[in-house]
Amino acid sequence: MGEIENHIVVPYGLIENKGRDFVFREINSICAEERIDKIIIGMPSHGEIRSKQAELTKDFAQFLKSRIEDVEVLVFDESFTSKIADQDMRYKDLMKDKKKGWRDMLAAAEILRGYMDKNL
Repeated sequence: MGEIENHIVVPYGLIENKGRDFVFREINSICAEERIDKIIIGMPSHGEIRSKQAELTKDFAQFLKSRIEDVEVLVFDESFTSKIADQDMRYKDLMKDKKKGWRDMLAAAEILRGYMDKNL
């Protein structure tokens, strides 16, 4: 019988977008402090360049790859992750305060969970 793995994914926090360099410094600091070796970035449209947001996401992933040493940067399909976060009843009370970024953090957790389910 095969081994069943369970992945527990919990949002780490929210980085306010105060520009590319600020976001890079925050991510770089977290990677160093937490000994992160892989970053998964949500890519719209199944990784294909179909929208302005997908282009920006691809550019940001390349930017991180070029600046963070010893950390693998990957993109993974983010389709429906915000909708999943909205519909997940476990987080209904958290979602009432959307201004604090809970929806984005929960969607990011769904992206990571999807990556882990598919690749680990």
